Amino acid sequence: MKKIIQDKQLLIRRIFLMCYDVLAVFAASIVALLIRFDLNIMNVPFQYMDEVWRALPFMIIVTLVIFWLLQIGRASCRERV
Repeated sequence: MKKIIQDKQLLIRRIFLMCYDVLAVFAASIVALLIRFDLNIMNVPFQYMDEVWRALPFMIIVTLVIFWLLQIGRASCRERV
């Protein structure tokens, strides 16, 4: 029973970390765009923001695939002894 609870906690932790990773990649792309336009959101053309939103599904998929292939995050999710 204790093993099932630990496995469930590990799964929840991994899902949370995957969501955090995706959010961090998306936030980095927005911040990079803002830096490009002197940190003023009003200077960013609508077309650029539209492209960021259009690329979001692609960024999510690529991020998850790369992190899965490189097994990034698995070390931080291992059961601690």
